[in-house]
Amino acid sequence: MFQTLPSLNGLRAFEAVGRLESFSAAAEELMVTHGAVSRLVRALEEQLGVVLLERGRYGARTTTAGDRLLRRLQPAFELMRSGVEEISGAQKGEALTLSCYGTFLMRWLMPRFHRFAERHGNIDVRFISHNDLPDFSDHRYDMAISTSLPERAETLSVTRLFAEYCGPVCRPDVLPEGKRLAARSLVDAPLLHTETRADAWPNWLKMVGNEDVDPRRGQRYEHFYFMLQAAVSGLGVAIGPHPLVVDDLISGQLVAPFGFVESGNHYYFSCREERANDPRIDTFRTWLVAEADSFVASGQLATN
Repeated sequence: MFQTLPSLNGLRAFEAVGRLESFSAAAEELMVTHGAVSRLVRALEEQLGVVLLERGRYGARTTTAGDRLLRRLQPAFELMRSGVEEISGAQKGEALTLSCYGTFLMRWLMPRFHRFAERHGNIDVRFISHNDLPDFSDHRYDMAISTSLPERAETLSVTRLFAEYCGPVCRPDVLPEGKRLAARSLVDAPLLHTETRADAWPNWLKMVGNEDVDPRRGQRYEHFYFMLQAAVSGLGVAIGPHPLVVDDLISGQLVAPFGFVESGNHYYFSCREERANDPRIDTFRTWLVAEADSFVASGQLATN
């Protein structure tokens, strides 16, 4: 057993080559020469007494031993990198970045975010939107909100916020008052769809046992926000997740003639496990959970 660890530079060089499968790419990332990377890896192999990489004309591949070492090194280097980020970012006052569905950001989070800004003005939070599951591997953001568990959730710190309920919503004058509670009134109603939730109407009709309505007809929109705005403008009936339409329901711009049913989705907050104790992330998560709890406790998440 080694009394001391091999050279950190050697381990770092090997990790880069193994991950990128290229000495040249590793040299570029580490900002050293190709020869320097090669010498560091060769010295590491000699110290360990085992071949870690198979060199080829078109790149480098890890051996069985190299693959075992690489799988151990990658989370270790990630942990070190995140620790440095956590300390230096907090000291420099660098912004946290939150990735979130654009429509959820605009219609639920932003109307409440002023309360966080008022209480924690020293924490700068920036926002980017995503339509897919969060992927923390590219380090473009520190935190995420999604309606499904992120990829590799076992390596993340994940907090459930609340369940999602969905139902048809429209402007009050789109459906005649007397038909509000008759699901058959949707047979002739203009339906609104979005490409990001193409199965919203079929799923809702199946959940409520309605076989009279053709879920394929109606106008389609590329983005969820466009569809909801079309509903507010009186162009038809949309399937709206309750958190995204609650303010419009309260203001009277939209009505929910048939109430809401649980969609099966849940809203989750996530961050990398090694960043979970970052004081700024912990402060934001604590505030977000309190807002979610308040939202549920207020009765705004009611199903009808």
